[in-house]
Amino acid sequence: MSEKQHSSSTEIESLITLYLDPDPRIRHAVTSRLMEWGQAAVPLIDQARARTKASDEKQKLEKILFELTYPLLLDEFSEVVHLGIHEISQLERAILLLSRLDQPTFRTKWISTKLDEMADEIEPAILSAESSKTKMEVLLRYVFEELNFKGDRQEYHALENSLLHEVMDHRKGIPLTLSLIILFLADRLQLPFYGVNMPIHFMLLFDPKGSRIYIDPFDDGAVVSREQCLIFMKHNEIPPRPEYFEPCLPIEILRRHLRNLINSYEKDGDNECSAKVNELLRLIEV
Repeated sequence: MSEKQHSSSTEIESLITLYLDPDPRIRHAVTSRLMEWGQAAVPLIDQARARTKASDEKQKLEKILFELTYPLLLDEFSEVVHLGIHEISQLERAILLLSRLDQPTFRTKWISTKLDEMADEIEPAILSAESSKTKMEVLLRYVFEELNFKGDRQEYHALENSLLHEVMDHRKGIPLTLSLIILFLADRLQLPFYGVNMPIHFMLLFDPKGSRIYIDPFDDGAVVSREQCLIFMKHNEIPPRPEYFEPCLPIEILRRHLRNLINSYEKDGDNECSAKVNELLRLIEV
């Protein structure tokens, strides 16, 4: 480490110590200086967060990490949106970036690598399946039985159920995040799965050459009929519309995912993060 780098690290470490001072006036005074250091301060703050066992200190460090890293996240998300969300692979890239709302230093490559490994594991069984329907059943059985992904019925609105890295880790989620796992795997395996943007309850559609099969990702990948969907909508006083049964565009899935995140942050009382996600949502609503 050069003398200049050592000096920089020493100053940042001193600022971190001051930032953790119980006096909010001191913390406020050093925040602007940490913001001036920008990304250079992130590794040392992240190390301090990993070391501390005090929950209040951890929360303070997570707050400044979020403030430091959000501008870069905003730039990267803006670039992805500018390039277009037309394919599932583009949707995946956008969704993975959103994990950094929760963990600013999270390496999103972990999720894509894990999805690659999952697809590689199930691919031989997919290739050996004799029919399209059997391929569908193999993938659904793999995700919902072998890997034991399931809907979280006890804490449905919990924030972690709307964050893909948490769903991948804890294997519990809501209909949309569980659907994303199927869609991302199906994209790798070239299987005709699509998202269906049904109100209240996101669904999946398997559509090989016009033979449509609706799937409930929240019910362990159970096959459901159109009539069952109509009953569900009637029970929830939702007037049925033809588009509720059609495949939706990747950009529509991203829009719904962002709205789910906003709702989760609001229920958590995190107005700052809710406002940031609203800012991201506006990028795709112009």
